[in-house]
Amino acid sequence: MGSGEGLGGLQTHFRMLLRFLAREGCAVGAIVVCDELVEELADNLAFVTTIPHSSSGIEWGLKKASKIALSIVRTRQFNPTLFIAAAIGGGYCTVSRSISSTAFSFYHEICADLTFQDPLRLKMKSAFHAVAAQSQAVKSSYQQQISGAKPLEVLPCFARPPAGDTLAKVPCENELLKLGYFGRLAANKGLSVLLSAWSTVGEKLLATLDIYGQGPEKAVLERQIEALQLSSHVKLWGEYPDGEAFRRLLTSCHGLVLPSTGSEGLPLILLEAMSCGLPFLATGIGGIPDAAHNNSDAIIVECDAASLAQGLITFTSFLHERRFDPSRQLKYYEANFGVGVIEEQWRVMLKDPRGFFQ
Repeated sequence: MGSGEGLGGLQTHFRMLLRFLAREGCAVGAIVVCDELVEELADNLAFVTTIPHSSSGIEWGLKKASKIALSIVRTRQFNPTLFIAAAIGGGYCTVSRSISSTAFSFYHEICADLTFQDPLRLKMKSAFHAVAAQSQAVKSSYQQQISGAKPLEVLPCFARPPAGDTLAKVPCENELLKLGYFGRLAANKGLSVLLSAWSTVGEKLLATLDIYGQGPEKAVLERQIEALQLSSHVKLWGEYPDGEAFRRLLTSCHGLVLPSTGSEGLPLILLEAMSCGLPFLATGIGGIPDAAHNNSDAIIVECDAASLAQGLITFTSFLHERRFDPSRQLKYYEANFGVGVIEEQWRVMLKDPRGFFQ
C-alpha cells in the first residue's frame, strides 16, 4: 500500500517496489492512495484498488470510506503473508488492523526529524508489527523520539536513476558555474534561506542558480528574488522533465544545492544527482548526512543563512579548482545506494521478514 499521487520520492519508491516484488516472483496486490494515477504501477498485479487522497467534504469522505472498505475486502480475499505500507496515514492503519492476523506488517519511515511522541507515528506503531527506517539517521531519530518502539531496522527506499549514462561536467577554467536545485518549492526546503545567503556572497561565486520545481512558496520566492535583486543570477524555471531529459538537465549543472531546513529523510534528488556524478552542497537535515558519509564529492553545512553562504563559497571554490570528480561520485553512489545494493537488502528481508526485524 502506498501513494500514487505524483512523481515524488515516496511515489517512485512505491512503484519500483511493486515492480521489484513482481520480478522476484511474489504474488502482489496493490492499494494505491491517489486522486489520479500518473504512471502505471507494475505488470501482473493480483489486484489494484485505489483510495482517494483528498477527503474534504462529505462526498469525498464517503467515497474514501467506501474505497477503504473495498480495499480491506480485496486484501482479505488475497490473504497476504506480508503487508507493506510505503507511506503513513490513518488509512494505512485501518487496512493493517483489518487484514489477517497471520500477515506480518511493517511501514516505511522516511522522516529523520520526528517530534517527540508524534501522534501519527504512535498510531502507526500500534497498527504494524515493525518499522523499516529509510536510513541510519532515520532509525536513530525514531529510537530517540518514539518510545516503546516496535522492531526497527534499516531498509532503504528504492530510487530510479535518470535514464542514460552521461555524467556531470567538470567546469573549464574560469567558466561561469551552473548550480541547480530540483524539488518542491516548499517552506521546509530552505530556498528562502538560500536566497538570503546568495544575496550576501553571490557576486563572489562566479555562478548562477537555477531553481526547478513547483510548490506553494513560488510567489514568495519570486518576490524575494526581486527584492534582493538576484534575477541576473537566480531564476525559477518551473517543472523539470523526467527520464533522459532530466538526466541531460542534471548533467548540464556543475553542482546541486539542497538547503533543506526540516522534514527530510534521504531525499530522492540526492540519489538521482549522485547517479549522474553530480557533487552536492546540502544541509545536515534528516537523513541527508547519510549520503555524505565518506563522500569526497559532498559538502554538508548547517541550515542557517551564514553557514549556507560560507558553504556556497567553499563549494564553488572546489568546483573552480576541479576538486570534485563525477566518476568518483558515481562509484560512491553505486557502492552505497545503487539499485543492485537496495534490491539485495530487500531480498534478505523477504527471506524471513519476521526474523529480519527481530
